[in-house]
Amino acid sequence: MVVVTQGTLCIEREQGPTILRSGDHAIYSSAQTYAYINVHDGLTRFICTVLS
Repeated sequence: MVVVTQGTLCIEREQGPTILRSGDHAIYSSAQTYAYINVHDGLTRFICTVLS
């Protein structure tokens, strides 16, 4: 699970990109290939929780 606390974050996954803005969250399997990309002009902060 990822929660964006500041800025805008793009999560690139096999299914395509997901754009998250401050206050948004996403839940997805970490067993896939993914990347976090800051698509905000300033600082982007997020909290990532991984459960197994």
